[in-house]
Amino acid sequence: MSKHAKLLGLSFDRTATAAAVAAQTVDLASRRAALVDRMMKLAEDTLDEIEGGEIEQVAITQRGDVVRTTRKPDMTDRRNGVTISGIAVDKATKLLDRDSGLETATSTLDALEAAVGAAARTLLDGDQTTD
Repeated sequence: MSKHAKLLGLSFDRTATAAAVAAQTVDLASRRAALVDRMMKLAEDTLDEIEGGEIEQVAITQRGDVVRTTRKPDMTDRRNGVTISGIAVDKATKLLDRDSGLETATSTLDALEAAVGAAARTLLDGDQTTD
């Protein structure tokens, strides 16, 4: 705390701010978990629809009538369904990794593996003798 702030009776206590940030962090983690559930459900529902054998199509005529028909999914439908599901699972996994710290752990392990490998190569290169 600065001398002038102390003379004015000002305090830089950030206890309330720290508590608010911690609460916000917990709230955001909860919201991410809810998004993960929704994305996984979307992926499952999309694959179920494609694998179900029939897709419902809805059209509105010029008179405003709603016409519902079903048809078998074609390859475009399958590709789109798999793409939607894949993106949903990928994004859900990234959210899970963020909260689990897995990405940081993985990059730390990769760096450690590289360092150990470099050290081992140095030792092996230095230990080689010519006959």
